[in-house]
Amino acid sequence: MANNDFITPSLIDQLRRLLEQYSYDQILKELIQNAEDGGATKINFVFVQKQHTPKKVKWKNSPILYAMKGPALCVMNDGMFSDADWKGIASLQGSPKENDPLKVGRFGLGFKSVFHITDNPVIISGLKLMVMNPQAETKSAPVFDLNDLDRENQMAMLNLVDGICGFSEETFQNGYQGSLFWFPLRSEVSELSSETYDERKIKDIFNGFKLLAPSILLFLKEIESIELFEKKNQLKKLLEVSLVGDEDDMIKIRTKKRDFRKEIQNFKGKLAPSAVPLSSKFRVRCKGFAWMEHSATEEDWVVVDYYQGDGGTSELKNFFQSNPNWSNSPYVSVGVLLSKQVISGNIYCFLPLPFTKGNKTAQMRRSTV
Repeated sequence: MANNDFITPSLIDQLRRLLEQYSYDQILKELIQNAEDGGATKINFVFVQKQHTPKKVKWKNSPILYAMKGPALCVMNDGMFSDADWKGIASLQGSPKENDPLKVGRFGLGFKSVFHITDNPVIISGLKLMVMNPQAETKSAPVFDLNDLDRENQMAMLNLVDGICGFSEETFQNGYQGSLFWFPLRSEVSELSSETYDERKIKDIFNGFKLLAPSILLFLKEIESIELFEKKNQLKKLLEVSLVGDEDDMIKIRTKKRDFRKEIQNFKGKLAPSAVPLSSKFRVRCKGFAWMEHSATEEDWVVVDYYQGDGGTSELKNFFQSNPNWSNSPYVSVGVLLSKQVISGNIYCFLPLPFTKGNKTAQMRRSTV
């Protein structure tokens, strides 16, 4: 009897197929989702326009020197990597979020959308640094200790990142307090993608995000501030969106959100004994600068989160009984703008997604109940 071996697609082929599922203009929102699941309260995006290409450096000899190129998109948040995060970010199919249905995208497939713009992501958190290269012969992502880097590697990093997002000479000794991502833009056609990225495309991504910025924070439980910057000769702020209010009120909102999330996590995505509601009222401030300039706006919102209890419909109860391995939560949120009259709205999952002409529903890429 003859046997045929199963044919496994190469890593490059798998990534290409993943990129077909995620458009490049979703990258910022995917990274926001990851930061949210990591417990971050703020996230910054910096388009670093400095040109830098290392000369005659081979990946196998020096992965850090090979990957530290410019221009690049630099991203930071104030959440720290866990051991599970370091494993999850290097996994193509799996993700730590699979065991937590409340997590939106902690290094799941959506994070791989960064390969639209880069071939060599660099990740730093605490004292660890990881470099990725899916095109390398050895299919691994080397991890380095910042304390052990030689001066050549340190200078290559400082040449591009010094003074950006809190990175400095001291980082090599004390570690990075948060998580920093360096995505050198693909400037030449590669095995991974034929698409190259430049200033125009990054501006397209930033401008696309600007359209959704006023509503981007509504359904997040942790992140309260998002800022966009560019760095040519100097660091220049382009956009800020944040929750604002009296400090005592903000503390109450944070406490309510934290308690709500803690309570529903105990249900592990299943129906609660009784419904768990949360109502929050807050103000969202948005302001643009430089080429993204627009007048500051402040909008008042009420957001109601609702986790379904056992008192729901018989159909819902039967569904959960018949599908014990169902991994999504019976959880919905509704936001209502109070600042002005609104007669239409949109539906989407967790974060705003692009709207198509004539369709008031966003493209639904994430499963919900």
